[in-house]
Amino acid sequence: MQSTEYVMGIKRSCTSDSYLAMVKWDKRDEVLEMLRNKLSDFEGFEDLFYSGDFNGHRIVYYYKSGRLLLETSGEEDAEAILSSLLSR
Repeated sequence: MQSTEYVMGIKRSCTSDSYLAMVKWDKRDEVLEMLRNKLSDFEGFEDLFYSGDFNGHRIVYYYKSGRLLLETSGEEDAEAILSSLLSR
């Protein structure tokens, strides 16, 4: 997965349809710019976290700390979305 340049790992979150990706600390601002360019309905909240849609998938939150929460049907789907989101 190409997104390993940006992501340390992916874990299933507490809810069954969500996955949490941890963005590498030194790549947080670069990932935020990629999300600004690729997400529709991109919104920021007090510069703490952001949300938006990508190809029908809701990016629930992207926190400035580097956590990216995705609503998807499975880990493979989450990896595919991340690969598309984080490609140049």
